[in-house]
Amino acid sequence: MKKKIIVITRWIYWCLLGRMIKQCSVSMITQLSYLFTPLHRLVAGEKRRKISHGVALMYKDRLPLGNVRRIADKTLDNNVYSAVEHLVYAKFNKDYCNKNIKYKGLIFLDQALEAGRGVVLLHGHMGNPHMIMPAIGHMGYTLHQIASRNPPETHKGFLSNVVNSLNYKCFERINFLREQLPVNFIYTDKFLRAPFKALKRNEIVAIALDGREGKESVELDFLNQKAIFYTGTMRMILMAKPVVLPVFHIRNEPNEHTIVIEKPFEVGSWGERTIDIKKNTECFLKILEKYIYQYPWLYADAFVIKDPFFLKHDS
Repeated sequence: MKKKIIVITRWIYWCLLGRMIKQCSVSMITQLSYLFTPLHRLVAGEKRRKISHGVALMYKDRLPLGNVRRIADKTLDNNVYSAVEHLVYAKFNKDYCNKNIKYKGLIFLDQALEAGRGVVLLHGHMGNPHMIMPAIGHMGYTLHQIASRNPPETHKGFLSNVVNSLNYKCFERINFLREQLPVNFIYTDKFLRAPFKALKRNEIVAIALDGREGKESVELDFLNQKAIFYTGTMRMILMAKPVVLPVFHIRNEPNEHTIVIEKPFEVGSWGERTIDIKKNTECFLKILEKYIYQYPWLYADAFVIKDPFFLKHDS
C-alpha cells in the first residue's frame, strides 16, 4: 500500500501541480521553491539521516555534527529546487540562460570543436545536471544527451490498474517535460550507434559517468568509500576518441547557476583495455571529487539513491 500511495503522490506532483505552475513566471516558481524547502526538511527525516551518515563517512567523521546536518539540509533544499525546475524546463529559454547562468571555460568547448573529433561533455549527477542542456543548447551548439527512460514498475493487487495507469502517466510526463530542453536525446534503450555518428559529425555528446545502468562495472574508491561505476561511458570514449571536457553545474542560489567547463581531460592509455577503463574512470572521479568536496550539498543525494552505489554505505 505504501508504494501505491507514493505513486499517487507522484502523479499529483508531476501531472497536477506541474500543470498548475506552468503558467507562473520563473521568479514566482523560485519563491514557491522557498516555501517547499522547510516542508521537505520536515518530512524527510529518514532521508536526512542517510545523507548525514554518508557525509560523515565522506569526511571520515572529522566534520562537526552541526556542519553535517547543515549539508544534509542544503542537500534536501537542492532536491526541491531541482524537482521544481523539472516541471518548467520549457521556461529555461535563451533569455533565461543569458540572465541567470554564468559560464566558466566556454572557450575550451570552442577550442575542442576545432579539433574536429567531436566533443564529450563528461559530468556527474551534481547540482541539477539537466541545467547543462539549456545552458549549452541555447548557446547555439548542437548537443546530444545520453539518457535512460526505463518504464515504471507495475503493481499488483488492490487498485493496481489505477495505480499502474497513474504511474505510466508520470513516466510520460517526466519524459515530455525533459524533452522540452534544446537537446537531442539518445536513449539507452536503443542501439547506441547514434553517439558515435554524432561525434563523427563533430557534434557534442553529454553523458554522466556515474549513471546507474550498465552491464559491466568496476569497483573504485570514491568519497572515502567503495563504489560501483558502470563502464559503458568510458568504453564509448575509448572507442570514439573525442575531445573530453569535464563539465559541472554549480547552483549559487536557487535561480542562479554556473556551468563550469574544465580543460580537456587527458584520456590515458596503459596498453590493456580493462586497465584503461579503470584508470581513466579513477582520473575523472578525482576531478569530480574536487567539486563535491567544495559543494557537498550538490551531490550528497547520492547517498540515498535507490540503486546500489556505495558498497559500504550502511543505511
